[in-house]
Amino acid sequence: MYTFTFTVYLTPYWPNQPNTILIISYFTTSGYSYSASIAGPGLANPVVFPDNNSGCLTNVIPESVYKTGASMPYEITITTNSPTLSGRTINSTEMGAKINGEAISYQGFLFTNDAGSDNDWNDCVINLGLYNDSTD
Repeated sequence: MYTFTFTVYLTPYWPNQPNTILIISYFTTSGYSYSASIAGPGLANPVVFPDNNSGCLTNVIPESVYKTGASMPYEITITTNSPTLSGRTINSTEMGAKINGEAISYQGFLFTNDAGSDNDWNDCVINLGLYNDSTD
């Protein structure tokens, strides 16, 4: 097995308030096997996706961790039997606007391309999305 590490940065600009959540989604579309671990601010323990099954987990970001305008690095470790894995990260991107003009979400992504013969960049994809003021 081979291990590859990438970092995605999320930088929210909402006022510091409780109930900011981080939703992490994960999927693979490859013949190779994958597992992923994500560690970073607000995660007491790394979030682990142990196999090729798709997954989605919600985590509350503690108010003490959240800082308006400060980048939060999330380290993603991928383990795979592919001998090579190219990765491209997209850091904090504002997604949509609420009626009051605030961002709906700040999201970051990791797209990867493994040793397969194609050039598809969706072999293992991880999306990190911050949402604020969530009470449900």
